[in-house]
Amino acid sequence: MPAPQITAAGSALWYLNRGTGVVALVVLTLVVLLGILGTTRVPVPGLQRFVVAGLHRNLSLVTLGLLAAHITAAVLDPYAPIRLVDAFLPFASSYRPLWLGLGAVALDLLLAIVVTSLLRTRIGLSRWRTIHWATYAAWPVALLHGMGTGTDASRTWMLALTFACVAAVVIAALYRIGQASTTPLRQLGTHALVIASPLAFGAWLIIGPLAPHWAARAGTPTQLLASSRAAAAAGSGQTSAPASTAVPKGSGLISGGVRVGGGGGDDGGGSQVTVVLDGQLSSGLTGQLRIVLRGQALASGGVALSTGSVTLSGAGAPVYSGQVTTLNGNQIGATLSGPSGAIQMRTNVSIDSSGRAFTGQVSLT
Repeated sequence: MPAPQITAAGSALWYLNRGTGVVALVVLTLVVLLGILGTTRVPVPGLQRFVVAGLHRNLSLVTLGLLAAHITAAVLDPYAPIRLVDAFLPFASSYRPLWLGLGAVALDLLLAIVVTSLLRTRIGLSRWRTIHWATYAAWPVALLHGMGTGTDASRTWMLALTFACVAAVVIAALYRIGQASTTPLRQLGTHALVIASPLAFGAWLIIGPLAPHWAARAGTPTQLLASSRAAAAAGSGQTSAPASTAVPKGSGLISGGVRVGGGGGDDGGGSQVTVVLDGQLSSGLTGQLRIVLRGQALASGGVALSTGSVTLSGAGAPVYSGQVTTLNGNQIGATLSGPSGAIQMRTNVSIDSSGRAFTGQVSLT
């Protein structure tokens, strides 16, 4: 009977994160289009003003619902260290802080629409309108966030979808400017700004997300980069060229953080769970050790292992990766392969009462 195959909880959350992010961008684009066209002096053919206003309001609520799912999936996915506070507090995350921070800015602007709309009678129509127009900045900010953090930024379908959204907003903005009562010089300057913006965006894509090594330049933690490289090398049957051929060996200490994704298993129902231990080696060993355990959650708080992986990496050192072979209580064993051969890893870890940190001992032979 073949070994059981499971789908990691983190993978499902990753797909949910990607999907809700893309759909949210499309719906937000529709919100912006309706907002722009709804302010024109000449009615949009086939659409009455009250229809445009109703669609604009309802799609805004749909966008917030999609963003709630997008944020939830990002926080629960154990792959990237994203906290709930990172969704609201800009530029505080350890994972791509600038580009994730832009997402927080966009969310805060959208929330400003909702709050001020609820308080419109108290703050006055003039103030509400000013804040409402300011929140149109949420769309380009969200666009930069999606392309800066999204793993699909370089895919043809994502680029086509993104440029379709950009083109639609540009055309709507030019149409709105053409209906505005303003001086010819000011109208010319506004047209030039609207046309130059997508050109600047395209240039940024070329030197940014579409250029090599964007993940590192965007602020992805070194340990995640090493884990991704090891997974890619394992999938292709290749190993990265090492800066050193020395085989890591000896014993030392490890300490780091714990992240859990998937079901909690409090009912003993055996829901899927993913546990990620990210640790720093010390006292005789150097580098970073990442242990990923996937399996059935136990009512006692443990994991009935179905599959697990380990990555050992460090600055200027070769990457060793492999599969977990034993899980006995707090003792974890694995066989790792690297450019200089195979090594056996044994570690004994202890997770603290908060469930967010661990310490232990590691032996490499």
